[in-house]
Amino acid sequence: MAQKDVIVLTGIKETIDALNDFDKDAVKRFNAVVASELNRAKTKAQGFIPASTMRGWTGKDVVNPGKTVRGGEGFPPYDKAKIIAGIKISRKQGRARRWGDYTTSAGSLIQEDAAGAIFEIAGRRGTDNQFTQNLDRFRKASRGIWRAVDEEREGIARRVEAALNDAKTTLQRHFNERRG
Repeated sequence: MAQKDVIVLTGIKETIDALNDFDKDAVKRFNAVVASELNRAKTKAQGFIPASTMRGWTGKDVVNPGKTVRGGEGFPPYDKAKIIAGIKISRKQGRARRWGDYTTSAGSLIQEDAAGAIFEIAGRRGTDNQFTQNLDRFRKASRGIWRAVDEEREGIARRVEAALNDAKTTLQRHFNERRG
């Protein structure tokens, strides 16, 4: 997989928090752009979910699940409708990274369905077994959410960065007006 350029937008939380005191409409405009981009990526990711994956991964619950598999629940059944419904938008803030760096996020997509998470990332760490080889027929790991975001990354980053710059400009204008 080729190395991707990472785009870091700084000051999102601080700008929006400060702007909220001056111009709630500007905050709504920024949030609308973020919501629009998240919904666009979510819809695209949902379109990547196939009706079925492979023979043997059924849409039925396991009758006698193994006690060591997912806390006794057994291997999750493949159900396209549940996987699509499991793709959620999150606006959660304040995620801490392993190395002590704190970041905030304008938004993200998450997969809440266990089978959907398996479909999305199975084989990402280089596991080479028959199961991941079968899934790789659809695409290598990052088959849904990550694929949608990767394909739209430049446009998403450009539109969110423009909305953030508009918010910063509006905030600066309010600061200048206040200063006199």
